[in-house]
Amino acid sequence: MMGEILKQYTEARINERLHLFLQFPDLRRSFQEIDRKDLAFRKEFMSLREECTKKSLIEQACCSKNNFLKSLPTSLWSPTQSCL
Repeated sequence: MMGEILKQYTEARINERLHLFLQFPDLRRSFQEIDRKDLAFRKEFMSLREECTKKSLIEQACCSKNNFLKSLPTSLWSPTQSCL
């Protein structure tokens, strides 16, 4: 029964989690641990997302710079030059 309630809590949205939290005081430490793990996962996800976004923006800028360089005569730059 306890495992079923914890599974239900894990899959629940915030409103249902609150009801379960209030309804089962003996499981509150387990509920809090689930919440801590969810928060850590969300933080890690957002961090990775930001990192990928930054990398993508850098790659786009690099591509734009390289395309601009390619439009110039090769006497002004070396074709082996890269942005990074």
